Amino acid sequence: MTIYDVYIGELGADGALDWGGTHSGNIPKRTSPFFPRYGATEDPYGVAVGWIKSGRLKGKKVDWGSWAAEVGTDDIFDFLHAVYGGVPSELQAFIGGLAPRRYALVACET
Repeated sequence: MTIYDVYIGELGADGALDWGGTHSGNIPKRTSPFFPRYGATEDPYGVAVGWIKSGRLKGKKVDWGSWAAEVGTDDIFDFLHAVYGGVPSELQAFIGGLAPRRYALVACET
């Protein structure tokens, strides 16, 4: 069974979204809880991939089933509002503690 997850991770050196450019083992390191599937009005994985493919977020495919976008805190809030209508309770502490810098929004297939 395939599982689709979304999370916030760290960018690589010099803001890279992956490490090496091949489609194996290049997923940014997870720093947030996984975004919940319940409570979403739209599929978080589908929205993240759609926003990357459309150019709404600056990103790319980084692994065989994973996409990543370089995002700031405003992008993260926009994403959460589009998917959940707000910040889910299980993400509030993490989101509230984010510094104003760049992160990776990761949509991965496992």
